[in-house]
Amino acid sequence: KYLLFKPTNYAIKHINKTTEIPDLEKYILDSKNATRFFIDTESTIKPSHPNEPALIQIMILRKDQSSIVLLVEVRHLPYQESQEFESIQELFRVIFQPKSLIHIWGNRDELKSFVKYQLLTNQQISSLNVRNEQGEFKTYWLQIHPHDDNNSSCICEYCINKEPNDPWSLTDAIAYVEQRWLDKSWTISPFNIGLDEKLYEQSPQQKAYRKKLSLYAAYDCLAIHAIWSKIDPQQQQNQSIWSPVPSPSPPISPAYSWISDDEAPPHQSSAELTSRQSSPPPIRSVVLITSAQPSSSEQTNKQPSDSHNTPLIVVKKQKLALSATEKKLKNARATLRQRKRKFMNEIIIHAIDDRFSVHKIKQVLNFASVDFSGVFTSLSPSTGLKMVIIGIQDQSKQQRYHQLMVDDNWFSTVHFDRLFFSTNRSRPRAPPIVNRPYIRSQHFHESTSRTHQDLSSTDRRDRSYHNSTISTD
Repeated sequence: KYLLFKPTNYAIKHINKTTEIPDLEKYILDSKNATRFFIDTESTIKPSHPNEPALIQIMILRKDQSSIVLLVEVRHLPYQESQEFESIQELFRVIFQPKSLIHIWGNRDELKSFVKYQLLTNQQISSLNVRNEQGEFKTYWLQIHPHDDNNSSCICEYCINKEPNDPWSLTDAIAYVEQRWLDKSWTISPFNIGLDEKLYEQSPQQKAYRKKLSLYAAYDCLAIHAIWSKIDPQQQQNQSIWSPVPSPSPPISPAYSWISDDEAPPHQSSAELTSRQSSPPPIRSVVLITSAQPSSSEQTNKQPSDSHNTPLIVVKKQKLALSATEKKLKNARATLRQRKRKFMNEIIIHAIDDRFSVHKIKQVLNFASVDFSGVFTSLSPSTGLKMVIIGIQDQSKQQRYHQLMVDDNWFSTVHFDRLFFSTNRSRPRAPPIVNRPYIRSQHFHESTSRTHQDLSSTDRRDRSYHNSTISTD
């Protein structure tokens, strides 16, 4: 069992339209005196569009090893003509200069989507002195942990079921080198809603939610710093930003090490990773194959000492046998990949009627002849209202389906009553068949049979009673 990754000796500061010039000047001074920077980004999912850039996290490492993490909320910046905006631009010029030492986890091209906010340029990004800790960690692991056939506890990439071309996730890296769990369950959260409580008046629940998002964003930078402190030879003697609890055995890759961008797992207050000590190590099978008697020509070529007919032993290596825990984790990762494929083209509808279960939503979609690949319901983290995510098979039809669902209020309260309750009887009417295209039988009553066009025209009358719109949160 691993404790959550909780670093210390750091401070989180927001940069937005409420940030005052004296604070910005202090951050500029800290950046000029900094030794290096650790940078990450966050975006918000937009249906039928590329992800919208929302946040730039910048960890400033001071000479005294204390850290300040700046959360730049690009959707809430001051006016570009203001002095505050010019100070923010100056801060970015100091940080994103060629002589700065910048550490990232991934590709520097992630920063290019933020160019439109006029805080940095493509030329700045191309000329950065960047160290990709994701690639550095993979090289480090291959060098420190080569494959060892004689070691049943070998933790090379092959023995931990990691493909040669697979990049390391930040969660896996932290788990293996620090024996801590980096929670990534907030990956697809709406980071554009304004995380600073000074932006506008917020309820206690909203403040708590935004604080969690701020911690999640800051922890990514702090985790990159923790990895760098471990794999950089000059830093291995220095004290880390937090004291890890030593573990005698290596961890197994966690089930949520690869979080897709379409669906978030349930939020967890703690995470448990089972080490290999809790289950028997994988057994390397060796098959001994004895060859037939050598031919006469082979016998004549033998040395005199080989007078006896010694059988030829061929050693054939077989793939490692996975333990029950490893099989469970492997299946979990496969399930996440399958969900990502199902929701490649997704439609998100907010504020739907609570009575719409996944089963009933599928009935509506089948009734309207919508080619969907998956349905997922959840509560919106920003509003607390029920929402539905629908995967669409044909990307060319995604926008049309989305427009119909929103304009005609498919999942409103009035629409639910019209579809599943009749006006002349109290019990629900039998809905269409699920999981196959809707086919109207010959004896189906004429008053209850509807076409896709009938559904749209009927639902338009519901707008005056219930206006269901997509939240921008």
